[in-house]
Amino acid sequence: MELPKEPDLLNKVKNLSTSVANWAVRDKFTKVTDEQFSKRKEICVACPYWKPEGYNNLGACGRCGCSVMKLYIPSAKCPDKPPRWTAITSS
Repeated sequence: MELPKEPDLLNKVKNLSTSVANWAVRDKFTKVTDEQFSKRKEICVACPYWKPEGYNNLGACGRCGCSVMKLYIPSAKCPDKPPRWTAITSS
C-alpha cells in the first residue's frame, strides 16, 4: 500500500492553526492526562503514517504534518479516515 504524500507547508499551517484555535476555544488550553497522551502516542507510533524522525525525533504525522504535541490537545483527533483516535470530551 502506497501512502499519500505528506501535506505541503500551507496545509500544515492550516492544520496547526485549526488545532491551536480549537485548543484555545474548546479546551481553554487544558491538556489531556498523561495516560490519554500515552494511549494516543501508542496508536500513532503503530500507524504507517507516523514519522519518528520528524521534528528532531519528537515524531510527526505524515497525514496532517503535526508534531507529537498535537496529542496533548483534548479536542484534537487523528486525521486518518476513520480516525484512529478521537477527541476527548470532559464530562
